[in-house]
Amino acid sequence: MHRRLFLNSLLAFVTAFVATTVIHEMGHYLAYLAIGADPMLFHNRVEASGSGLSMGREVFAALAGPAISLLQGLALLPLASRSKSTGPWALVLVWMALMGFLNAFGYVMVTPMSRAGDTGAAAALLGVPGWIQWSLVPVALLGLLGVALRSGPLFGRFSSSNKDVPFLVVLPIMLGGLINAALAFPVTAALSVIYPITSPYVLMAGYPRILRALADHPSDCAERLSWGFLATCAAAIILNRLLTAGAI
Repeated sequence: MHRRLFLNSLLAFVTAFVATTVIHEMGHYLAYLAIGADPMLFHNRVEASGSGLSMGREVFAALAGPAISLLQGLALLPLASRSKSTGPWALVLVWMALMGFLNAFGYVMVTPMSRAGDTGAAAALLGVPGWIQWSLVPVALLGLLGVALRSGPLFGRFSSSNKDVPFLVVLPIMLGGLINAALAFPVTAALSVIYPITSPYVLMAGYPRILRALADHPSDCAERLSWGFLATCAAAIILNRLLTAGAI
């Protein structure tokens, strides 16, 4: 039972991360189209050709990704909270809701630390003073902690005992983070590798709340593996690899 729960959550975690990354990059891609550039979508970035873009347009394109990720979290969290399903697709929904917020708040938190990040690039273009950038760090951290605490009831319905939780959350984060980092290659910035490994660990802050929200029966994720779900997860990884060459 624990093996099935772990495999379902690991596959849901990786699939949600790939989907979240594509949605994030599509935010940049569509923003560049809107401002008249000629973008190329990759698995972990968007490259745009065309000179003469104003600073305001560059900032708009840089912030479009984190903004889309925030909207993803805001849109999916209510759906994940209302759902009663305990199947693998419901778990993908939970992971995607959380990853939307992790992505958005995570970028804000690293603003003063890396110009390779979207918010860091925007801050550099705008000339935002360092003290303002650093003042955003605790705000973003509070947002991340809030998301972690909110995750407790979301994961609780997939667990029926304390022994389930490591297989549902801890191990998928540990192994899934490494898989997602591997899927980030080839990379143009170290942040693309560091982020997928480190960012999900903030959800560990919600561990005690998961234990207080345990269900009274095993979840569907603990009882079965779906071939359709496995095929979809494989398709997500294939899409990630295809995008390394660039598309549209």
